[in-house]
Amino acid sequence: MELSTSSNFLFTPAATQAGTQPDWSTASESGTASKSTDPKLTGDIFPEGGTGPIPSGKDDKIMRDPDFWVPESTPAVVFQADDVLFRVIPWCFQRTSAVLWDLCELGRKAEEMHQSEPTFCRNSETNPLVINDTSSAAFRALLKWMDPRHHTDGPLTPADYRLILPAAHRWAVSGAFKEAVEALHPSGFHMQHTERLWLAIMYDIPAWIRPTLKSLIRSIENPTEDDEARLRSVDIAAFRNLMATRNDIMQVRHKHLIRPPKVTHIGDCARSSKIQERCTSLWERMWRDSCLHLIATKEWLDPEITLGHLQGAIHANRARESMDCLDGAVQEVEDRGTLWKKERELEEAGMQAILGPYRELPEDPNTMTA
Repeated sequence: MELSTSSNFLFTPAATQAGTQPDWSTASESGTASKSTDPKLTGDIFPEGGTGPIPSGKDDKIMRDPDFWVPESTPAVVFQADDVLFRVIPWCFQRTSAVLWDLCELGRKAEEMHQSEPTFCRNSETNPLVINDTSSAAFRALLKWMDPRHHTDGPLTPADYRLILPAAHRWAVSGAFKEAVEALHPSGFHMQHTERLWLAIMYDIPAWIRPTLKSLIRSIENPTEDDEARLRSVDIAAFRNLMATRNDIMQVRHKHLIRPPKVTHIGDCARSSKIQERCTSLWERMWRDSCLHLIATKEWLDPEITLGHLQGAIHANRARESMDCLDGAVQEVEDRGTLWKKERELEEAGMQAILGPYRELPEDPNTMTA
């Protein structure tokens, strides 16, 4: 899981687009903000009770973020994502994102390269660094992770991490990316299976792939058009392979229903054909009732549940008659994995088929040996 550190990112200094030359000045990490005399900054820029972006001076459609906009007296860099401006102190990027840190140092004068302090582009809301491939919501969520002092939204939420994931990958913020992956893990955060699979492949998150594919195969919901489109973006035959795998597993369950395992008769049962018939009939009824429950329930049930139903039915009849033969039959089913072995083989093959021939299915951590 590697994050790109390439400097070939889609951003555009707006002043350069307009053909004007921006001003450059130095910034110090120890610099402190003083109260600005600019009425835009001391008055309406932070209105009481305001929660949304605030119109900037250059264009009513362009808004200043209410939290991530430091006073003009503080050396900072202005970014624009969508129609929102962010004026942030670049020092928060120094240890978290080499890419954003390098962007903040763009435009250094050659004669100032010898200085120990980096020289930042002193741009403004009329000359921001325009980010063309990260939404304003995602960039804001990333800034909340990088510099939490500048917002009052409280702890980051799963929704924040959902926005952070692509932005952190885009700007090589490895710490935020790792936290987002953990916060959005399939065991604790619900997301459409096909969306999660697409994200896992797009951003190289192996820990998500196997549980997501397993949930996708076991889902009883019919895929939507969006699901089909995402699956085909993974592999052209992914949707067809998914439906084929579901069908194969269901056929195995129906075969279990109509083909109960044979019972090995012991004790008195082995010496009487009448008792054998009764024992076999009781076993087949218990078996079919348990398998029918596995098929008819409107949710995915693990085959081990069928084993539990069988054991419960045998226990309920134990007080009335001997269950030694059926105890042996259940034990043999468990030892051989009769109910789940074939299903798991089909599931494993199906997961690989959905990924396609050019991607490798991550190993199951439960079966990996040290």
